[in-house]
Amino acid sequence: MKHLGQLLFCIILMGTFGCQSIPFLKPDDMKVELTLGSNARLGEGAIWDRTHQRLLYVDIEGKSVKTYYPLPNGSEHISNGLLQRVGTVVPYRKSKDTIVVALEDGVYKLSLTNHRLRLIAPVEADKPGNRLNDGKCDPAGR
Repeated sequence: MKHLGQLLFCIILMGTFGCQSIPFLKPDDMKVELTLGSNARLGEGAIWDRTHQRLLYVDIEGKSVKTYYPLPNGSEHISNGLLQRVGTVVPYRKSKDTIVVALEDGVYKLSLTNHRLRLIAPVEADKPGNRLNDGKCDPAGR
């Protein structure tokens, strides 16, 4: 369980970067299996939420956020119908039921329970063609 987040992240990026930087994992010893067929139109921005033991990622063109809980049984939660393309997602450490998302017009808190959005900060309202794309917080949440 200690290395689960690193392992999931490594498998996601394995085709591009390999797994040499994770000392406990040797490419010759591993067997890769598909554990989640997301059917995303444009999936990006995967991030492991260590606090809540889940993988968060976005489907930009599908206008949705996906949350995958690998343990105990590999369940998935999907927040559809956001009405805007999603640029990124980051964990919100204070609540398991809340995440932070960047949509086309601003940064929002998104409730995974009722799918309500609460605007944190609008972004470039004077430039309607612009949208937020990608971003992350460091482990300290900054």
